[in-house]
Amino acid sequence: MVASCSRAWCWIWLRSGTFERACFVPQRSLNGSVLRWPSSESVLEAAGQWAQRQAAAQPELEAVGVFRSYGRGDAGVGSDLDLLLVLRQCELPIWERLRPWDTADLPLATDLLVYSRREWESLPQWNPKLAATLDRDLRWLIAPSPLEAKLNQ
Repeated sequence: MVASCSRAWCWIWLRSGTFERACFVPQRSLNGSVLRWPSSESVLEAAGQWAQRQAAAQPELEAVGVFRSYGRGDAGVGSDLDLLLVLRQCELPIWERLRPWDTADLPLATDLLVYSRREWESLPQWNPKLAATLDRDLRWLIAPSPLEAKLNQ
C-alpha cells in the first residue's frame, strides 16, 4: 500500500491495483510517520481554541457551535468537524461567507454554516429540517446568553 497525502485526504494504492481515497490526519510518532485519527477531546479542544481566536479577531462573531457527530458525542474515525457560526449581521451571499474563516489549523476537514443572527433566529421557519437537526445535535463552543436562552426555549 502506498499513500500520497495532502492536508487531510490521501490516495491509497491498494494491492488490487486500484486507488482509494481515504481521509487521514498524518501525525509523527517517535518511530516515524504513522496515520492516526485525533481523539474527540483533542478535536473539540482545538475547535474551542479556534472559536476563541476567531471571536477575538472578528467582533461580528457572536456564537460558534459544533454539530452533527461532534455535537452528539459520537464522532469516530472519518468524522469531519461541522461548525455553525452566527454573526451579528451578514449581507454577503451564502457562497461568499466562508472566505473570512480560515480553518486550516483545525485538525480535521471542517464544514461551516455561517448565518446572521436574524437568519439563525428565523431558521425554523425557512429550514425546519435543519433547525430540528441543530436543535438535537448542536453543542455551543461560544454562545452569548441572550442567543442561547432564546434557542433553548
